[in-house]
Amino acid sequence: MDEKVILIDSHESSVIEEKIKHLGIKTLRIPLEAGDYIIGNILIEFKTIDDFFGSLNSGRLFDQLYKMKLSGKKCFLVIIGTYPYIYKELSDITPVLKRISQMKLLCFKSYDVLLLQFAIVEEFIDLIEYFWTKMDTMSYAPIIKKEESIKDIKIDMLGRIKGVGQKRALFLAEHFKLKDLCNMSPKDLSNLVINNRKLGETGKKIYQVFHE
Repeated sequence: MDEKVILIDSHESSVIEEKIKHLGIKTLRIPLEAGDYIIGNILIEFKTIDDFFGSLNSGRLFDQLYKMKLSGKKCFLVIIGTYPYIYKELSDITPVLKRISQMKLLCFKSYDVLLLQFAIVEEFIDLIEYFWTKMDTMSYAPIIKKEESIKDIKIDMLGRIKGVGQKRALFLAEHFKLKDLCNMSPKDLSNLVINNRKLGETGKKIYQVFHE
């Protein structure tokens, strides 16, 4: 493909595409194995805040992040919105902000994906336009060669934390959901026993990855 265009996944809504076209930018819809938008060497996974929390709670998000990582492109996860419907009963937004903050760190450290949050779609369109003006390579869809289960992805992610290793990562992936590990205190993580040994300082490192 020699023409300068933005690639858009064939399943994406046409609403944003129309806004992009209004800027005079050419688009092409094709099935993408990873992400929703490709602008040169940049790959973007787009989610409303409700879709973000839904895919996070189901575990689907980690599969998507892993595929983005395998793409070899500069990857961004973009969230639109500030308050998810599933937390509508909460009067305090702090738990929402904390969860997003945890995921920003986890996305970057484990998947090399930058998480950006915008209040409205127009801010996302501004980002698209900025990337377009900086685009210096043609847009090509990545070929994702490796398919793995959610468990495999969790093992890969946890195994990258210093001191965890593959055996401990396997145990943690089999016995805990990532959201459960995120909600543990440093003491709880340090006291986890794997192969008759407490995690100790490694537990504190896991906490730091999720929270700092």
